[in-house]
Amino acid sequence: MPYKDGAYCFLFGEMIEAVHNGAYTRQIAIYLNNTGRMPYKRFYNNLLEFMLSSKAKSHAAVKRVMTLIDDYYHDPDMPQIHKILTQPDMVAFLSSYNPKRKGWHLWAYLWLSIGEARDDFYATLREFLVREGIGIDQKIEDLLRYQKELMLALDYDPAKGKSVAYQFNWLDYFFNQKLLQEELTTLRYTDTHMGITNRYELKKNVRNKFINAAIGISYPYTKFRHFIHQPDRTIKQ
Repeated sequence: MPYKDGAYCFLFGEMIEAVHNGAYTRQIAIYLNNTGRMPYKRFYNNLLEFMLSSKAKSHAAVKRVMTLIDDYYHDPDMPQIHKILTQPDMVAFLSSYNPKRKGWHLWAYLWLSIGEARDDFYATLREFLVREGIGIDQKIEDLLRYQKELMLALDYDPAKGKSVAYQFNWLDYFFNQKLLQEELTTLRYTDTHMGITNRYELKKNVRNKFINAAIGISYPYTKFRHFIHQPDRTIKQ
C-alpha cells in the first residue's frame, strides 16, 4: 500500500473512533444510512475529505493529527506508542484536562478538540450535508439539534440537568426501536455519573472530572456509557 493511502487509513480510523464511536455524528449517520440517503462509506469518506480541506476551527485537530502521522513517517526516532506525547502543543491541550494522565489516544485528542468547538462543528456538518445533496428540511434540522444536544459537554450542569424540545421522537427511534414520527417531545437529560458502573461523576466545567466521565480512564478502557446522555437517564416530558 502506498504511504499516502496508509496514512489516510490511519487517520480515517482515528476519525471514526472520535465522531462515530465517540458519537458526534453517529445518530445522523445511522439515520441517513437506514433511510438510504447516504451509506456509511460515503458519509465518512466524504466527511473526512471535507474536514481535511476545511478551515473550520472544529476541523483543525484532524489536520493536526494528519501532520503528526506524516512526521512519524519521516522521523525514525519518534516512538510508535504514545507518539502524541512527543508533541508539546497536543500535550499542553490534553494536560488542560488532566496533567497526570499519560495514556492518550489520538482519537481522544480529536474528540476533545471537536467538543471545544461544538457549535462550529455542527454548523459545518450542516454545510457538509448540503454539499452532499441532503436537503435540510424540518426533520434533518431537528436531527442535527438532537445529535448536538445528545453529546456530553463540559458546561453541562448535572445539578440542574437540561431540557430540550424536539419535533420528532428521536429517543424512541434510536434507542427503543420505534418508527420515526413527528411528535413534539421534550427530553430532560438527568445524567450525574457516567461509565459502566456509574462511577465517574459529572461536574460542570471541572475538566478532570469531565474527561473521565465523557471518555473514560486510559486503562482499563471501555466506551460503554460514555460520550452521550444516556437513554436510561433521559426522561420524556
